[in-house]
Amino acid sequence: MVVLILALFTGLFIACEEDDNDNDLGLTSTCDVSNSLEDKYKEDAIRLALRQQTAGTGPASDQILIPPALIDRMVAALAAVDNSEYSYRDTVVSIYEIHTLDYPDFYTLTLEVDTAEAWVKEWAEGSRLTGNADVDALMNTYGLDVGNFITLSLGSVAVVSSTDPLNMVGLGNAFSSIPGVVSADAGGEVGDGNDITVVDNGTYIELTYSVGYDSPLAPGDCTGECDYRRYWAFQVSDATCAVDFVDRYGDPAP
Repeated sequence: MVVLILALFTGLFIACEEDDNDNDLGLTSTCDVSNSLEDKYKEDAIRLALRQQTAGTGPASDQILIPPALIDRMVAALAAVDNSEYSYRDTVVSIYEIHTLDYPDFYTLTLEVDTAEAWVKEWAEGSRLTGNADVDALMNTYGLDVGNFITLSLGSVAVVSSTDPLNMVGLGNAFSSIPGVVSADAGGEVGDGNDITVVDNGTYIELTYSVGYDSPLAPGDCTGECDYRRYWAFQVSDATCAVDFVDRYGDPAP
């Protein structure tokens, strides 16, 4: 009976992973990014671009605008994998429908503020602009709004939002230099699940898709940090959008 249960449990892991073969090696893809693919991967591309931007310690990590060319590059790489004909493309795109984990946030920033400052009182009363030149310059330059202003026993917080994706870490650093801003929280990783990560190798990008799970019956669903994770890695040429499947590894596929 124990052997039977183990066999059934193992079968659950391998049932959903497409099996590649030698004929799949060296397949090319296309740089064509259709409107549907751009819509499908735009937020993933923004998130990957932002992760790349903030990974280092140079001035780019503090730049508030996310470089459009970097976003376009990520869209092209994701679309190239989607356009490819690998069996493992079907695994990550069609079977598991893997997208990036929902971090970092690029639309909202939470600021702890001191209501003793006159300009903060303007926010508390519902005004968008405050009379503080530095605050208003940020609000106008980046098209920001104050979505919520909350007063708590331990202090007050303002939730600043943007309709365009921004590097909220950089924006938080800009706000933090203004008297009256106690701290800035750009939001960190919350929860766990499926994800796509990127490594920029200069002339090509390596995209690694992963499915996280606690139970093979619920791929992508984790309580806290995932107990198990399966990975599939692809390389995408910048010049031609040619795709090479690199490897699959980690825990068994759910």
